Amino acid sequence: MAIQEKVKLSKDTKMAMGSQFLGFMLDAYDMAIVLVMAPILVKIFSSPAGSEAWRYITIVLTYSITMAARPFGSAFFGHYAR
Repeated sequence: MAIQEKVKLSKDTKMAMGSQFLGFMLDAYDMAIVLVMAPILVKIFSSPAGSEAWRYITIVLTYSITMAARPFGSAFFGHYAR
């Protein structure tokens, strides 16, 4: 069994970890709200001419596109986060 050394984290490291956790939680909440509000968004933003299933698919596809685009936005705007 290996002896584990206690690692002390600096104040800046603790602050960075806390802010990353808070940012992730706010982001997850933001994206969860979109899915919870999907029935309302479907009625407001989609055409009534389409089928009900197609309207829900468009909302889920929109959600998927935003999730796929986030890494690119992070790479682009992460440069300015200093």
